[in-house]
Amino acid sequence: MKNIRAQASVEYLTLFGTILIIVALLAGYSLVIYSETLASNQIGSSIKKVEIAAKNVYSLGEGNSLVIEISLPSGVNAFEAVNKHILVEANTFSAVASSIAEFDFNVSGSLPTSEGTYDIEVKNVNGTVTFNVIE
Repeated sequence: MKNIRAQASVEYLTLFGTILIIVALLAGYSLVIYSETLASNQIGSSIKKVEIAAKNVYSLGEGNSLVIEISLPSGVNAFEAVNKHILVEANTFSAVASSIAEFDFNVSGSLPTSEGTYDIEVKNVNGTVTFNVIE
C-alpha cells in the first residue's frame, strides 16, 4: 500500500513540475511579446508626433517653431529626416522594422536614436521643416 501512495506522489509531483515549466515558458514568451508591442507603440507614437508637428509648423509658415517631446525605446537604429520623408528603423525580436512618414515639403535635421525622452524643436526655415534635439 505504501508503494502505491509513493508512486502516486511522484506522479503528481512530475505532473505539477511539467505544468509549472509550461506556464513559465508561456509567461516568458508573453513578456517578450508585450515588450516588443510596447516598443513598437512607442516608436509609432513618436513618429506620429513628429509628423503632426512638422505639418503644423509648415502650415503656419516660415519662421514658426514648436517644441515636442518624444520617447524612444532601445533598439532604434535610425531616425532620419531627409528630403520629403522621415525614416525610423528599429530592431525587434524577430527582424528589423521600419516606419516612414512622407510629406509634400522638405524636412531635414537630426533626430535621436538612443533610448530616452527628448525635446525636439521643429522649425520652418525657408520652407524646409528642420528638427533639432534640445539638450
